[in-house]
Amino acid sequence: MSLFTLTGSFSRLKEAPFKQEKEMQQLVESQLPELFGLQFVASEFAPHNHLRIDTLAYDPEQKSFVIIEYKNGGSWSVVDQGFSYLSLLLNNKADFVLKFQKCGGKNCDIADINWEASQVIFIAPSFNVYQTEAVGFQNMPFQLWEIRRHEKGILALNRLQTAAKAALPQMSLTKEAQQVQKEVKSYSVDSHFKPKWTQSRELFDELFPELLKLHPDFAVKPVKYYIGIKLNGDNVFSLHVYKGGITLNFPRSQPRDFKDPQKRVKEVKNSMKYYGQHISWLWVKEQEDIPYALMLAKQALKKY
Repeated sequence: MSLFTLTGSFSRLKEAPFKQEKEMQQLVESQLPELFGLQFVASEFAPHNHLRIDTLAYDPEQKSFVIIEYKNGGSWSVVDQGFSYLSLLLNNKADFVLKFQKCGGKNCDIADINWEASQVIFIAPSFNVYQTEAVGFQNMPFQLWEIRRHEKGILALNRLQTAAKAALPQMSLTKEAQQVQKEVKSYSVDSHFKPKWTQSRELFDELFPELLKLHPDFAVKPVKYYIGIKLNGDNVFSLHVYKGGITLNFPRSQPRDFKDPQKRVKEVKNSMKYYGQHISWLWVKEQEDIPYALMLAKQALKKY
């Protein structure tokens, strides 16, 4: 899903290629909240003079660190480099927390960080087929994003994804990578459904594509407890999957914000206390609920 999509007259603009990886880095770092919903922490971070990280960021939604690396061509291994960066992170937790305290302006402890949600994002003008296929395995905590710069400052970012495959065989991973996989978990849409949850899966497969049609720049972000649909770094909707149905959640909203003739929108109990914002939700248990859910979703989207 593109964060910035080139359509109409923009599609005819000439591309302005990046001469250096540093140009990509400066552009992305200046727009981290808008592009990925991340907080910038530091550039060129190398704890104990080990492997150097181009951009260290923090995900306030998941309370986790995100490592961003920029590539401007060449053949390199997503798997090897990705696991090396995560190993560096997990083996130097105190250094990363200290850097976050100094640069992020927030006091926290190692126990306050969600290490399980650690991620590596690779950004490049293009990726070869081997690099793209490598992120298709289950439980791979890496993302590939193609970046394009065009005339008039138009920037396009597009996440590359492949059809889900089985987990990468342990025997093909280094001991370093196997250790990382024990601590870091990656979530997908499919991972939210148990094998016999056919009812909620059928509802999801009908509702989810219709939600994505509401805006061309939506980005999908599955996390541990829900599947987020984001715009400019903010969750517009989140879907929570259960055996008998789905709840469609609306962040930063109260029931009174909706034209809800059936009075079906409820507020998440103590949402201000636990999440710092009002959150409303709607049960989707039957196919007949989907048009009503979409009607409310269109109302929620008007705030963004």
